[in-house]
Formats: sequence, C-alpha cells, structure tokens
Amino acid sequence: MLAPSETLHAVEALHLLLRAGMRAAQARMRTGWRHSPHMTLLYRDGKPFILPVPAMSWRATEFFLVHSLVGQNRHEIRARWPLGAPTLH
Repeated sequence: MLAPSETLHAVEALHLLLRAGMRAAQARMRTGWRHSPHMTLLYRDGKPFILPVPAMSWRATEFFLVHSLVGQNRHEIRARWPLGAPTLH
C-alpha cells in the first residue's frame, strides 16, 4: 500500500465535500470507517512493514464511485466521471 507521508489538503477538501454530499443524500457511512487515502499495490499475509519510496506523482483523469466488498478483496465500480477542465463548444 502506498500512502502519503503528509496531509494532502486538496484530497482532504474533496473528502469533506463527499461527506457533505453523502449526508445530503442521506447515505450512511460504514460504522468505524475512516478516511485513509492510499493505493493498494497487493494483498499478502505477514507483518506490515514500512519502506520509504522516492516521491512520485501522476495525473488523475477519472473519478470512480467504488463499492468495496469488505473482507472479500473485491471492488465494484458503480459510476465514473472524467476529470479535467470542461471543454467549451
């Protein structure tokens, strides 16, 4: 799992907007869930370890709504939206 070593303010702001939208839609958050931005690289057994990696970046081009099936290591994409500046016609 890759996780940031410092707070990503833009990601935190997005998270707050998503929480507000979920509240407005009366969608419940899973009990005990917490916001933890990361990228899962693989699943394995054994003790976790920390290994620093060189800084990296990439440009996100899509936003996904994903249903994570807890304990099943399965994720279903429910919706997706392109990211970027809207094009003017």
